[in-house]
Amino acid sequence: MSEQITYEGMMALFWETREQIRESAAEFDRRMLEADRRMKAAELRMKKTDARIGDLTGSMSKVIDRMVAGHNIKQFQEKFGYTIESHSRNKTFGHDLPDNMKGEIDLFLENGDIAIVIEVKTTFKAKDVGYVYRDASSLL
Repeated sequence: MSEQITYEGMMALFWETREQIRESAAEFDRRMLEADRRMKAAELRMKKTDARIGDLTGSMSKVIDRMVAGHNIKQFQEKFGYTIESHSRNKTFGHDLPDNMKGEIDLFLENGDIAIVIEVKTTFKAKDVGYVYRDASSLL
């Protein structure tokens, strides 16, 4: 035989369900706080990793710039007979200009009337080639 539903039984069921909902909500809140804490910790680790990679990339770029610069000077002297009167590395320009017009030349070679500008790219993107090509072609 089935149990008869009473007002007291319904109320007890209601209070039990209400308590379960409160417990579930509290557990959900606790888990959300834990997830938020973990996410913030992961973001901090990612920022630190990004900074380390940036430092490493910067150091590698400097080494490569110096290697290429020395090699280019030697190549222009030995293979092309180019006498270099002066050269400078990491020459900056546009100090008094807006940021988007400032720049740096990795190697600048001079010989009287002739100047050679060398830019070393350690991270290569397709847009860099087009940009350099367009600028160089306007000089021809």
